[in-house]
Amino acid sequence: MKQTDRRIEESESLFRTVAQLTPAGIFRTDTAGACTYVNDAWCEMVGLSGEVALGSDWSAAIHPDDRALAFAQWTQATMERQPFVSEYRLRRPDGKVLWVVGRAQAELGPRGEVRGYVGTVTDITERIGAETALRNINDELERRVEQRTADLVLARDAAERANHAKSDFLSRMSHELRTPMNAVLGFGQLLASDPAHPLPPEQSENVQEILNAGRHLLALINEMLDLSRIESGRIELSPEPIELSMLVEECLALIRPLAAKRNISASAGSGGGIVRADRLRLRQVLLNLLSNAVKYNRDAGSVHVTCRSATGRIRVAVRDSGRGIATDALPRLFQPFERLESAYDGIEGTGIGLALCKKLTEAMGGNIGVDSVAGEGSTFWVEFPQALAPAAAARKKDAPL
Repeated sequence: MKQTDRRIEESESLFRTVAQLTPAGIFRTDTAGACTYVNDAWCEMVGLSGEVALGSDWSAAIHPDDRALAFAQWTQATMERQPFVSEYRLRRPDGKVLWVVGRAQAELGPRGEVRGYVGTVTDITERIGAETALRNINDELERRVEQRTADLVLARDAAERANHAKSDFLSRMSHELRTPMNAVLGFGQLLASDPAHPLPPEQSENVQEILNAGRHLLALINEMLDLSRIESGRIELSPEPIELSMLVEECLALIRPLAAKRNISASAGSGGGIVRADRLRLRQVLLNLLSNAVKYNRDAGSVHVTCRSATGRIRVAVRDSGRGIATDALPRLFQPFERLESAYDGIEGTGIGLALCKKLTEAMGGNIGVDSVAGEGSTFWVEFPQALAPAAAARKKDAPL
């Protein structure tokens, strides 16, 4: 018996030593909730001395705003014979408030009766503070993101309005300019071709200069009009199967007189194929690429066109032997009104042509790009899905399902 009592005393001594050393507050109560044991950490948390804490209600230090919820959870845990776990605040007599997580469990007798309760409280004030600070930061970030998003939406709407206004302006101005320009060209052609009143050589040359300048200006007006139509979604396309080899030869025939003036050869490879596109617009794109290949070429240079098919697509490439384009300038190449003047000083143009080619090509379901090395020349290409010949397409359409 004495040995058993000694072991009990040693066990109790060890428990009290461990309880005093642990940073968590430990308490034990009777069935009414009055404390029958508290460690030093508990006393520190609730702000009471050991003498005052013993016999006091364990819940007296719970913050009034948290007491109802803590009691409800305590009652439910007791009824279900489950451990009580809850986060709540403690308010000390000196006014300091701590956040703690409380854990408690009923001590049961041999017949399952409740003899009292034992529990712990752990200070989580720093954790709650960090979570609150993080939540505040997240709220502030969300507020800033919402504000930034709203600002971007306003900026986007303003940019779209400005873009529409620009497109409307270009469209209206192009229409207004085309009428008098057609009149200038018409009267210039009458002066140049009137057999009843032939012009002297000097005046005839002057009229030809007027006609050349007028045609150039009319072409620029038409390009601006096309650009504004595409940007406003008002362009009309009529896709059809197109034999590329025939269209390429047609475009080369138109560009060769311009190339011949500078002794530039213009040729095409033997490849071909059929794509589905708007014939007039594809012809416009190819002529633009070919005229640029001549314009930005060197004297006695060359322009060569190839058509190659791969993975269901056909690429038409226009290679020139000109100056090439610096790598850092390539991203700006297809921007409207971007002429890269540093590379092509003294060459006429507005920077509309390539931007128009890009928009027309993409509107027809194709892609456009460029491969270039400064000093070695450039290769501009357009790529479209391969299509069936009209006869083959008709047979496929009429075939039984």
